[in-house]
This record gives sequence, C-alpha cells and structure tokens, in this order.
Amino acid sequence: MLRQALIAGLILTSIVMVSYYHQQTISDNLQRVAADGKVKVDLYSESLCPDCLAFITKSLKTAVNTKDFWKICEFNFYPYGNGKRVQNGSSWAFTCQHGVKECQGNLIEACAIRKYDY
Repeated sequence: MLRQALIAGLILTSIVMVSYYHQQTISDNLQRVAADGKVKVDLYSESLCPDCLAFITKSLKTAVNTKDFWKICEFNFYPYGNGKRVQNGSSWAFTCQHGVKECQGNLIEACAIRKYDY
C-alpha cells in the first residue's frame, strides 16, 4: 500500500513538473519571436568545440539550406559559448573550455561578425 502511494506521488509530481516546464517553454518561445514575426535563433558557440562544429556543419547547415529559412528566421551568432572572463583592474582575462586557441578562434569570429556587420 505504501509502495503504491509512493508511485502515485512520483507520477503526480512528474505530471506537475512536465506541465510547469511545458508552460515555461511556451512562454519562453513566445518571447523568441522578433518584432517582425521571425523566429529568433541565438547560437552561442565555441570555435573549437566538437559538438558545436557538428551542430553547425550538420543540423544548422540543413536548416539554413531550407527554402525561405532567412525569411522566417532572425539568426544571431555569438562566438563566446562556454568562455569565462575575469576583470583584473582595467584589463580582462579570458579562458575558454577548449584552451587558448579556442579563445583566439572566438576572437577572430567576433571580429569578422563586427567587420561585416553581421
């Protein structure tokens, strides 16, 4: 009897959690629509992250090559990902999950975005 009550309690808790998560997801997604009605996609990436590179060269590539992707999507790319920053007086120090070369790659990508007004 106690076991059944515990299982029922776990199921009820799971339903409440899923319901709350679903409501939050809907609310968050409504805020992800740009003023012009396009879906907003913000990609925070790391220049040397194997998972980021796989996503960009597979799933994102497929999406971007889909007809009218740019008509329905406002896409923003942030080459920062899992970087950390620490202020040391008037200067900043950066560390990246995949090392110094990744920080350099992120910087190059950020400069290209700024230069080409992406």
